[in-house]
Amino acid sequence: PVVMDEATRNRDLKLDHSFKIIQVQVGVVNEYRAQGGEDAKGMVDRALETIEITASNARDMMKPSGRGEPMTGEVID
Repeated sequence: PVVMDEATRNRDLKLDHSFKIIQVQVGVVNEYRAQGGEDAKGMVDRALETIEITASNARDMMKPSGRGEPMTGEVID
């Protein structure tokens, strides 16, 4: 069995929660983007903002310990 320390377990739980938030917000975007109108646009805008903040927070959790800088890599669009 894999041995996981408490800090790693807690980080993984937080990351899992972040991914669940993103999945829910994608559902909101899909539901409201076809409706049109200012209310729907507002819901989509808020969902996209939540996705952006949640993804940023999750990436911050993945920074190498003590380095204080984000992980690097190739961005693929």
